[in-house]
Amino acid sequence: MYQMTTVQDIIDSINEVRVDWKESDNRFKLHHCPFCETDGTKEPFKNFSFDKETGQYRCFRENNCGVTGNVITFRKHFGIGDNYNDIKVYSRPKPVRYAPKSDVDVFYDWYEKERGISKDVLLSFNVSLMKNSRGKYIVYEYKNKDGLVFNRKYRNAANKKDMWTEKDCERDFYGKHTLANGFKEVYICEGEDDAHALYQLGFKHNVLSVPFGAGNYTRSMDMTIAQAETIYLIFDNDDAGLKGAETFARKAGIDRCKVVKLIGVKDIREGLIKGLTKEDVFNLLMFSEPVEHEHITSSFVDIGRDLIEYYSDNGGASQLTYTGYKELDNLVRGFGGGDLVVITGNTGSSKTTLGYNILNRIEQQRKNVMAFSFENQQRQVVRKILDIVTGEAYFVWSESKGRTVLSSGVTSDFVLAQCDRLQRGGWHLYRRKKSDRGDMTSERLRDIISDAVRFYNTEYFLIDHFHYLGIGGSDNVTMRYEKLVRDIKMIALEFNVVIFLVAHQSKVGQDRDGKQYAAGIDKIKGTSSIGQEADHVFTVEIMEGETEDGKGVSKVKYIKSREEGKKGEVFFSVDTNYNRFSEAYKENPVVHTEIVGTGEKIYGGFGFDPSDFK
Repeated sequence: MYQMTTVQDIIDSINEVRVDWKESDNRFKLHHCPFCETDGTKEPFKNFSFDKETGQYRCFRENNCGVTGNVITFRKHFGIGDNYNDIKVYSRPKPVRYAPKSDVDVFYDWYEKERGISKDVLLSFNVSLMKNSRGKYIVYEYKNKDGLVFNRKYRNAANKKDMWTEKDCERDFYGKHTLANGFKEVYICEGEDDAHALYQLGFKHNVLSVPFGAGNYTRSMDMTIAQAETIYLIFDNDDAGLKGAETFARKAGIDRCKVVKLIGVKDIREGLIKGLTKEDVFNLLMFSEPVEHEHITSSFVDIGRDLIEYYSDNGGASQLTYTGYKELDNLVRGFGGGDLVVITGNTGSSKTTLGYNILNRIEQQRKNVMAFSFENQQRQVVRKILDIVTGEAYFVWSESKGRTVLSSGVTSDFVLAQCDRLQRGGWHLYRRKKSDRGDMTSERLRDIISDAVRFYNTEYFLIDHFHYLGIGGSDNVTMRYEKLVRDIKMIALEFNVVIFLVAHQSKVGQDRDGKQYAAGIDKIKGTSSIGQEADHVFTVEIMEGETEDGKGVSKVKYIKSREEGKKGEVFFSVDTNYNRFSEAYKENPVVHTEIVGTGEKIYGGFGFDPSDFK
């Protein structure tokens, strides 16, 4: 066994026994052996020393003492500290029986032909070949600046998955022998051959490779690069490599790490084969980028580019979706991916019906939509959707039969044909089970929405209603509701979808005239954070009286907008026979699909007249 420790560990241990010492190139020489001599020795600084690299000590007065050991045994003997496991002891690599020279020469030729690495470079890194009953193995020697081998990696030349390292040996960087004295910057690659390639391109110093994948980082590695002021991370040009570089940087120090992004090649070795030059690498180093902190950023220029792109003619702002109700859209000014839209109102105010009407208008814009209904049977939901989509009542109350029946002149085949239209269109429903009520957690909701996005390209969801979702337990219900609504908002952001959330009001009082107080954000049942997390909030209120054609009137108030919208209210005529909302001033409201630009509005998609809009 030998000791891999820091120089400071050795110095601290010597100072604890109060013996004078001197430093040479590779050893700490003590005035006398603290085990067997006094400070009156006739041969000071000659009989006891520590090896700087290994941490091993020895007394050279073999006839009198001859003690040997490492920092841990030294500290134990003299009672220094009480934690003797804070310094790791590693094994020496076992001797290797390399292949005959003739085989090794053939191996070098093969390596250069297959992997592009020259014989001179392989010799500089002591890469060689070993043969056993299992096959031929490439041997990569991990050695320090003094040439001491502290580990080896063995990889089957015919099967790269057949690979192992020495047991209980130190895990440190490959290429440590290239470190220059007083180095201030290092180049760290993801594999041995990438380090070889960088060396072959002319980078003869400070070229390292992570020993066992991008995600590994040990105490020894940390000590090796402790003095580096700049660390260039040249990892593989794929998602795993970029992720590995970020993980490495968080451990090594984000402030000193820079990610070198390769162009057109997977790694440096491939770049070498395809003609990458030392000058090309210098250019890549020049444009290397700092690693962003996971939770902190100062990349305002990058964010500014996103901002400009979003509001460009083809950016996200031009891809917003609208309700199809002119006056309402003049207030809302569009829904975008990640939006949480809350529709609330007192009991019986038709808030759910408004949600389905908006979903229908969005589906008419050739968008895929999905409804979660926990309050109604699926047949009730489909009946409502058919009423809204077709403007016809296929099922009506029969006074003579005392129940709801198919409308006169409507056949079963006709109804199924309309259902087929929904099936072939953009409508989707959650397949609710009897056990789902109060059992739909945010985790399950996320999984279902994830599948809807993945398999059906669904972008718009209606949840009817919020208070049927499961919150688990009964203690501190308000906090559980607050977490639930935050989870729903995060789902919308994660999948870049719009979620319409129907939410009940708490029981509200009445004014002196016996009228219920108007709905509001602060009156949403369970928690006020629903309104806080929402990007848009609508309230729905039934008004007294009716239109000239006998329809009811509802007032929809737009009371919150996170971005472009403006508060206001719109009156709708509501045909309860068909569950349809229509803007009160217009019998057949048009449907538009797009508003772009910052000045004059441009409409398109269904052939309507832009002059209809303000």
